Amino acid sequence: MLAFEAVNAIVDIGLNSLNLQTIKAKVCPLNRGAIAILEKLGFVKEAHFKNRVYFNNVFSDMAVYTRHKLYDSS
Repeated sequence: MLAFEAVNAIVDIGLNSLNLQTIKAKVCPLNRGAIAILEKLGFVKEAHFKNRVYFNNVFSDMAVYTRHKLYDSS
């Protein structure tokens, strides 16, 4: 719940106070909790990159989720 509220506040500031048109989130596709929060806040998956991130001698996938102000009803 705390993570949702934090991300929601960041998105609100970005879209409304800073007047950003797009916010992108890069996330590990295995992180279902983060993805659930993003989708609940209106983010849509736009890309999935194979073997994009290299950490601890292992390559991992990366997903990109985007929220556009253009499509917001607020």
